[in-house]
Amino acid sequence: MSKKNPKLDITGHQNVITALGVARAKQDAYLSTLIEHEPILDPENNAKAHRRAIEQEGKADRIVELAEKMNSLSGPGLAAAKARAEGICGQAQLALRATMTPLLDAAFDVLAELRTEARLAESEFLCEFGLAYEVTGVSRRLDKMEFDLKNFRDGLAVHQAFLILVPNAFAHYLDWFTAE
Repeated sequence: MSKKNPKLDITGHQNVITALGVARAKQDAYLSTLIEHEPILDPENNAKAHRRAIEQEGKADRIVELAEKMNSLSGPGLAAAKARAEGICGQAQLALRATMTPLLDAAFDVLAELRTEARLAESEFLCEFGLAYEVTGVSRRLDKMEFDLKNFRDGLAVHQAFLILVPNAFAHYLDWFTAE
């Protein structure tokens, strides 16, 4: 795998680093919240796990404890607990989602600076040889970054309409900023 060219690496600029750090912190908080509330969000699998633990347990007091935990998330209390857990996890995901726009804004700002710098350098280089301006590999690389970022922004707009509690929410956005 090739190393990124530092001059073309939008992820190495302080504003992007800062925004990415904020987003990663919110991602960690969101994942922690999901893990904490997982037994309530997925009571069927939680019950299966307790049933397996009961089947393997040899101590009577531990069997009773596991059975009580298994039965505690059933009946009328389950619906209320699940709704509350979904609300808490949804708020954590909204906090993560809120970090995406500043991250993309920072990336677009750096990209605009790089594009201006690249066009100037390309023009100067080609002018030295009496050639008219033309797009080079550097500009094509920046165009690809812009294409990716615009797709992220469009995808984010689609995400705004939905609140799906999954562990990898927005992970592909954040991973793009840290991939080699």
